[in-house]
Amino acid sequence: VAQGYLVQNMGNDIYVFQDANGTKIMVDIDDDAWGEVMVGPNDMVMIMGELDKNGNDIQIDVDTVKKM
Repeated sequence: VAQGYLVQNMGNDIYVFQDANGTKIMVDIDDDAWGEVMVGPNDMVMIMGELDKNGNDIQIDVDTVKKM
């Protein structure tokens, strides 16, 4: 579980997520994880999912997005 902002849409369901400390990580958010939530880059969200590590690449595979 993490709270922060989706600051950039990279395409293909990949977004840049930034927490309150300024730490950024790529997150993969499939359509079903959004539910009815609509957010912009200034909306705080809570994401829930699993850490996905492939070599040096790390991202979060998001199961649920909630607007705070």
